[in-house]
Order: sequence, then structure tokens, then C-alpha cells
Amino acid sequence: MNVKILTLCAAALFTIPTFAQEMAMPQVADTVQEFLDINGHDMSQLVPSCKTFDACSHMNYHSKTYTFKGNAQAAFEKLIAMGPLEIWKSSSRFEMEYDPESKSFLGKNHELPPIKRGQVFFLELDIVKKMQIPVAFEVVELDASMRTVTFSYLKQNKSNGSQRITFHQAGEDMKIVHETHYKSESRFRDKHLYGYFHTRLLDDVWEDFGKNL
Repeated sequence: MNVKILTLCAAALFTIPTFAQEMAMPQVADTVQEFLDINGHDMSQLVPSCKTFDACSHMNYHSKTYTFKGNAQAAFEKLIAMGPLEIWKSSSRFEMEYDPESKSFLGKNHELPPIKRGQVFFLELDIVKKMQIPVAFEVVELDASMRTVTFSYLKQNKSNGSQRITFHQAGEDMKIVHETHYKSESRFRDKHLYGYFHTRLLDDVWEDFGKNL
């Protein structure tokens, strides 16, 4: 009898952490939840498609520059300090992040740390009315001296590749260069759809950012 009780207690000790982890997962949009249901949330398996921006240089290329009045260094520092909930809040919406330091998933109701290498962000994107898709990417490069941050799409995304954001000073203006390497399994999507919708999403992000400078 005692052996049976001890066995049950031991089993409980091993099952509680898994249960607690499931309970700790933030509530997210249906599209992001579906992404997690399909791919899981084992972060040793959800890995970036490119470890650096240049590692994706064989893929398709997209670039757009945004110009604002102000100081590039101050703007870069502001972006890094902003929480993801502030950066992606319109047609690109933050849903959840994985924080590598605490090894935990953080949602909209958590205190979110500044941008740092190793973080993984899960977003929902508005493509057209009533059509949303999930996207997840990891911060793979962060160079304060060059005022550059690079995100890489996880391999499980519809598109693989990376995005690099660089802040340049040009007299009284600053220029934010947003470059993207991308590739999916559909040549039609890459050639005719990605650039158009990607530009629309970026325009919303940087318009919101410019209002806060």
C-alpha cells in the first residue's frame, strides 16, 4: 500500500511541471494557436531559418526606406526599449513572445522585456479583410554600434528568411532601412504577393513608430 502511494506521488511530481507549463501558455489569437498546435512549443525545435541576415542572401530581396526628422541613435534605442506590444499594434499584432532568459512564454498581460537576442515573437498579420495569418521570428542579431537588429523567420513559417532594420543619420533626418530576404514554397506567392503585402504591413509599423518619435 505504501509503495503504491509513493509511486503515485512520484508520478505526480513528474507530471505537474508539464501541466504547469501548459497552464502558463498565454492566450493568443486562433491563427497563432493553430501554429502552435501544429508545430508545438518546444523551442529547441522551433528554430530560425537563417542565423544571420547574410545567411539568407540567396533568397528574394525586398527593401524600403523610411525617413523621419530626428536622431538615429535615439530612435534605435527607443525601438529596442519599446515592448513588442507597442511595436506591433495595428495590421501586425503582437500575440506572444518566448523569453530565453526566463525560458517562459509571455503574453500581452505580462511585463515584457526590451528587445534582445534569442527572443521569439509570435504575431498575427492582417493580409486582407477577414484573412489573418500567423508569423513567428527570432531576434538573431543585435548590434548597437551599427544600430541594427535582425529577425529571422522560424523554419515552420510559410515563408523563410530574415529582416534587418538599420538606422542611419542623414543630416537632420534619420533613415530607417528595412531589408528582407524571403522565400516560400510558392514561386507565385514570392513573385506576386509577398512584396505587396509585406510593404503594407511595414508601412503601418513605421507609421506608428514615427508618431511616437
